[in-house]
Amino acid sequence: MPGLASYRLDLTIGRTTYAIQPLAEKPCPGSRAFRLVKGDGTIYDVASTSHGPICDCPDYIFRRDGLDPTGCKHIKALVGSGLIDQKITSPVSGRR
Repeated sequence: MPGLASYRLDLTIGRTTYAIQPLAEKPCPGSRAFRLVKGDGTIYDVASTSHGPICDCPDYIFRRDGLDPTGCKHIKALVGSGLIDQKITSPVSGRR
């Protein structure tokens, strides 16, 4: 169709390329959320929240959530490309 734009945004992390799709459902107003789709069909959703970016990949869920403020490779790549912001909240003082 004339006048209809067609585009695709890809992101390569290491040797793996992901198709990036913006998600309409966002965790909070004003935030951004993206679906990363690998060639084999594996899907990861990454979103910015008021507490910082989150991802549903196993690395983030089991190794980084609440422990590594920079997040997994998917978060780092989206932050590095400017698609989401890296908001790091400081720990609450007095917590151990």
